[in-house]
Amino acid sequence: MKRTIALLLILFFALSAPEAPAQEEEVFRPEVAEGIRLYREKKVKEAIAAIQRAIAADPQDAVACNALGVIYSQEGDNEKAMEQFDKAISLRQPYFKAIYNKFNLLLTNGRAKEAEALLEGVVQQYPDHADGFINLGVLAGRQGEIDKAIGYFDKAIALNGDDFDAHFKKGQLMVVQKRYAEALACFNRVTEIEPRYTPAGQAARLVEEILQKKREGYIRVRQIMVTDPEVAQRIKAELNKGADFATVAARYSADASSQYGGDLGFIKRGDLIPEIESVIFALGVGQVSEVVRSARGFHIFKREE
Repeated sequence: MKRTIALLLILFFALSAPEAPAQEEEVFRPEVAEGIRLYREKKVKEAIAAIQRAIAADPQDAVACNALGVIYSQEGDNEKAMEQFDKAISLRQPYFKAIYNKFNLLLTNGRAKEAEALLEGVVQQYPDHADGFINLGVLAGRQGEIDKAIGYFDKAIALNGDDFDAHFKKGQLMVVQKRYAEALACFNRVTEIEPRYTPAGQAARLVEEILQKKREGYIRVRQIMVTDPEVAQRIKAELNKGADFATVAARYSADASSQYGGDLGFIKRGDLIPEIESVIFALGVGQVSEVVRSARGFHIFKREE
């Protein structure tokens, strides 16, 4: 079950990386097509030279500029990549593929505020561009701005109620927020719109399982387990100062659950030994226990839900 929980909690972050919108029509000059082929063959210098010839032949070729920017970004030359993306964007409006290439480059380089400002400008200029709102929602969600993220997803849905990507990403965010009933409604809507989109059906089944567990009185718990009592007390002091439990568990816990941030998944009374169970079920949601000793070592627990 803990694998299920871990999967659900990383869905939003693993699957929601901002992407370019649906295919835009692009016409490649022969030199650009050749450059792309050469780059795929790892002939980087030759690829760049081929696309530069295309730009020399037609300085207004936005597609060539964008392609060159992609190569530069792949090769880590961010300054040249940004220059080419900006040129492509200025030559062809709107050129969403180049905009999203710039957006992703900004994110990769830790310039999230600039990336957000870029897309905010896009949706202001093109208020019917649903993909812009979806990606702004993803970005806001990853930054912990939940209400803002939901607002963006809802704007995308208002533009197109059948946009299954907006419903799916909103559902992922609801999972992260443990708002499971809302998540299930989103995933079910996706399966209505696009029955062939299997991730939505899988996510819906996982959420239904969680809801059933909660109805049956299960609670969800994380733990940190170490064998040295002094280490346990130092960890407890670190947690008392506000350290993130899952991060600390991944770093210190000797239990196999450490790879899931200490997540034990959902448990019910009778699953664990009485001295541990009495501590866990006395915790309020979000509360962290004192150090608990067992035959295995020294434990610290946190009740998640």
